[in-house]
Amino acid sequence: MPLSRTGIVIGSIFVITIVMGDFVTVGVMGGQQIASVGKVIQVQTSYLQFPLAAANAVVLLAVVLMIIAALTRMVDLRKEL
Repeated sequence: MPLSRTGIVIGSIFVITIVMGDFVTVGVMGGQQIASVGKVIQVQTSYLQFPLAAANAVVLLAVVLMIIAALTRMVDLRKEL
């Protein structure tokens, strides 16, 4: 387990960054009634609510960056790689 921690952290970072902004797969698999953050931003943009969509995008970016920062604190990637 200690040797695979680096791979788990790097894989988690890749998965989290892709899943947080993905709204096409959620719409196709769950129908159009499922709300995700990416889908909410896309709907706001289509209704020309650009300030609200931009604010939600910045909040999403901040959350993803905080998650990545927390994961990279668990493993020193420069030392491990």
